[in-house]
Amino acid sequence: MKYHIVILALLFMTCLPSAAQATRTDTILHEKKMLAAGQVFQIDVNTQDPLQIGWRMSNDTPNCEESCVSAEKIDNEHSTMKIEAQHGASMEYTPSNGKITIAFTNISNHDVTIDIYSRTEICDSEACALLKQKGINYPYDYGLVDFDWKRARIAEVTSMETSEDGSYSHITGKTLYGGDIDLYTIWWLIESPELGSGCKKWIPQNAGKTKNNTEKHYFFAGSFITINKENSGVMTDIGCSYTDLPRDNSDL
Repeated sequence: MKYHIVILALLFMTCLPSAAQATRTDTILHEKKMLAAGQVFQIDVNTQDPLQIGWRMSNDTPNCEESCVSAEKIDNEHSTMKIEAQHGASMEYTPSNGKITIAFTNISNHDVTIDIYSRTEICDSEACALLKQKGINYPYDYGLVDFDWKRARIAEVTSMETSEDGSYSHITGKTLYGGDIDLYTIWWLIESPELGSGCKKWIPQNAGKTKNNTEKHYFFAGSFITINKENSGVMTDIGCSYTDLPRDNSDL
């Protein structure tokens, strides 16, 4: 009995708008702020909406062997979340009473100089348009969207069409035990195309192959996005490798 991993109506790629690359814009809040070892620098950002705030090290800062700076969100004089990094990091924060308060601390043993910024991201890649047409909002609304990890052992890739900007592919084919593959794989949403998954090349090159004439068979897997417990036909966070063949002849 064949097991169908995904069943969905075809969404023609020609219906999707073209975009060269998703947009990410940084606005400098404090430039070249020098912090002595142990020094704390607190900022207040007035906003009614969640905002991504981060920092990066200036080029003239000595390298830290471990984390250089920590960033703590302060609510009612209490720390509610904290991140540390060696070269810089960012996080999305939800405002409290129309304000986001972040305390940056130099946790190294020497002076550091940092740039503090806010980041705005516009999901305008072709993969973002694909999600929108399937009723999936990005950033994801976790009240509506679930992620179900799935794996497919590939026997044949009959077609693999990649969007013009390289942000997603539409793959059809057969699994090792006869199940149908018909899904869209998201390679990137808001990042440079060169950072996309290497599986975009490996999937068509390795479909149906075993590793060095052993019982290990090629597969790819990822987070299968579902909406209200209905299949959406979209997979993201994709990995690929070889695995042992199952004894129960299952596709997943």
